[in-house]
Amino acid sequence: MLKQSQISFTSDTSKFVCTTCLEGKLAKLPFSYPAVKSVKPLEVIHSDVWGLSPTVSVEGFRYYVSFIDECTRFTWIFPMINKREVYSIFVYFHTFLVTQFSATLRVFQSDGGGEYLSNKFKHYLLTKGIIHQMSCPYTSAYFRNSHHSITNCPFTSEILVSCLCYFYLFD
Repeated sequence: MLKQSQISFTSDTSKFVCTTCLEGKLAKLPFSYPAVKSVKPLEVIHSDVWGLSPTVSVEGFRYYVSFIDECTRFTWIFPMINKREVYSIFVYFHTFLVTQFSATLRVFQSDGGGEYLSNKFKHYLLTKGIIHQMSCPYTSAYFRNSHHSITNCPFTSEILVSCLCYFYLFD
């Protein structure tokens, strides 16, 4: 463009990149994954709830709860009509892990959302020997990245309804 308008300029062809300048332009610092990561699948599970969706699915789903294995980053997604379903979905999910994978869930990490802080939920974790760790709200990059991927998929509602509803066994 500068050549076409006959404005004189000099081009810097060096490949030097000033990382301090780049970091100064970032809105947020890059997320660094934990130095200590679970080495055994299904020992540490991260969970979060996404919603209220601006559109309702045909089945009436407006939320979803996700469970992410820290070791493998494998993600399970369960659609929900309301947040009260988190407890029953977690109980089902935990039973599924134990039955299908003989897994021992040791640590369950979530934000401080009310859906994870009910006495019923706390009692279940306590009786099963599961440690509940809470992260600061709105800080988990595990979920920021996964929610972004899921919600930006053009077929999100179809995926949630057709592919994952076989996990959804509640009346």
